Amino acid sequence: MSEYMTGSQALMAQLSAEGVEHVLTIPGEQSLPLCETMREYSQMQYLIGRHEHSLAFIANGYARASNRIAVPIVVSGPGVTDSLTPLGDAYQDSVPMVLVCTRAENEQIGKGVLHELKDQSRLLSSIVKWAAVAESVQEVPEAVRTAFVQAYVGRPGPTVVEIPYNVQTEKGYVDIYPSERPAPGAADETMVRGVAELLSRAKSPLIYAGRGAALSGCSDELLELVELLHAPCITTVLGKGVLPEAHPLNVSWGSGRHGLIAQYVADADTVVVVGSSLDYSDAERFKLEFPAHLIQIDTCAESIGRKYPAEIGLIGDARTVLKQLLRELKRQAQLPPPFMAASFSEYKKRKIEELRSAAAWQYMDAIQQAVSPETLIFSDPARCNGWGAAFIERSLPNTYHCSRNFCTLGYSFSAAMGAKLAFPERQVLAMIGDGGFLYANGDLATAVQYHLNIVTIIFNDGYYGSVRREQKKRYGRTFGVKLFNPDFCTLAQAFDIPATRVETPEQLTVALNKAWQVDAPMIIEVFTDPADSGFDV
Repeated sequence: MSEYMTGSQALMAQLSAEGVEHVLTIPGEQSLPLCETMREYSQMQYLIGRHEHSLAFIANGYARASNRIAVPIVVSGPGVTDSLTPLGDAYQDSVPMVLVCTRAENEQIGKGVLHELKDQSRLLSSIVKWAAVAESVQEVPEAVRTAFVQAYVGRPGPTVVEIPYNVQTEKGYVDIYPSERPAPGAADETMVRGVAELLSRAKSPLIYAGRGAALSGCSDELLELVELLHAPCITTVLGKGVLPEAHPLNVSWGSGRHGLIAQYVADADTVVVVGSSLDYSDAERFKLEFPAHLIQIDTCAESIGRKYPAEIGLIGDARTVLKQLLRELKRQAQLPPPFMAASFSEYKKRKIEELRSAAAWQYMDAIQQAVSPETLIFSDPARCNGWGAAFIERSLPNTYHCSRNFCTLGYSFSAAMGAKLAFPERQVLAMIGDGGFLYANGDLATAVQYHLNIVTIIFNDGYYGSVRREQKKRYGRTFGVKLFNPDFCTLAQAFDIPATRVETPEQLTVALNKAWQVDAPMIIEVFTDPADSGFDV
């Protein structure tokens, strides 16, 4: 039944129908009607941020941790441009997001009105998966519903709805729609049988699982497949925990540089890729050599064979497709011989002994001792992320997050706040460098105001450390990477945030265990030697 309402009311009513629990905003002149309407929807919680860049990364982290959507509402112009980096990050790492932004009235575009961009719609369309402008009150609910569907369908990603200022205040009869979510898709049964036959003949199969596997919730099915095939399994950084890293068939430890991933891929005669596009960060950069018998399982047809030629592509939800594949495999008379897991276990023990004196291993081991399986860890693209990717082990999916393909400095602090907003009862940890932290430190105020009690470890080496290391390696010298830093503990205390400084891995474990007991956001500063990367990551 149609209802008579304003465009702002239509937006909030449809967001409510979509099950949105959190709206994130910074009031601005062009969004005042939207903000006034929020008063009518007290069932939602509203977070007022300090910078749209951080606001959109809060939404990004919220979705990464929970696969639910918190909606940022920003003004046109600077609100939009400040949100572009988090949207680009979400597009690259397949994170579902819905951004709502304002826009000038159509007849005012090109006349130099407040917050005007030359072509805002075109700019947004170049960044996100799907975008639309609601040109009338009647178009608002359908645009929002479609934005949510598009955020989740196929390869997840960010979407945008623009609402011109005049549409926010105009009235009309509108229909509010029930929420729609795409049903998990199954693969073609004939192709699944073909994959099962191929795997039954394989001598050395291997499973390669990425973020798509974690999103689908296929941990049980992946474990059953790995054990049925006796196959070693590699999980990407964004797939950490989808198969517990302590499982003897998980050979991911050490990552692409310090483990045996490249060797296992090269030795495999058949590889099943579950929910990974085999992008640069997880495959190309390590020069992985996949065999001719390459099978990809993905919700997105465009990801099949995008980087490496795939013999067979199974299009569908990873959990659904693995169930299909397991049924077929159990009908096969022959399965591959057992994988000898002892060799990898022995390699890992030897490697750990070699790394005992390396700062990278010591600090990540210190963190490992102070987190639980449920702890949500967010890591910035600093040296600490390379360390964490290699050595922090997770036993549950969606518990280790990083800006993997966009590599955005400052990401982890804001994203961790989003995870805490989604799961206030869980421990949330942000690891970040001194360079990255100053991208987002203004939202220390947001963390305090909304009781987002995350723990943030700042690894302080006085440099843009990852860039410094790369410059030294390529050119033998550095340029533009030395930093002037504040006293981070004093900075935190200015926001009434407890802070402590540690100088050893042992002290870090103690400080982190204490931090979990503090009913407030917490900062732990770790001084590290810029020359002591431990090794290349």
